[in-house]
Amino acid sequence: MSEAAIVQILTTAFVQLGILGGAALAAWPKIREISHNTKAAKVQVQNSHETNLRDDLDGKQDETRALLGEVLTEVRETKGKVENLTGRVETLENPPRRRRWLR
Repeated sequence: MSEAAIVQILTTAFVQLGILGGAALAAWPKIREISHNTKAAKVQVQNSHETNLRDDLDGKQDETRALLGEVLTEVRETKGKVENLTGRVETLENPPRRRRWLR
């Protein structure tokens, strides 16, 4: 390989390193900002308590189902009471006709 070819290869390599170094240097502030934001986000979402979030949510879901069951039971009971009262009101509004028996 000639001396000129070696110089050309080395020159090309140094130019490419210079371009990459310049790009890295230009991107460095943005990389630091991304790193800072990532750390801040990690602090906000990191699980710092004993129970797993999924287990917490499953427990809340079970609790919600139980409460909803209680509400539905009360609604059914109230519906029965309303139907009973409606029947009484209808009876009062339309009392049965008394038949007079022949004496």
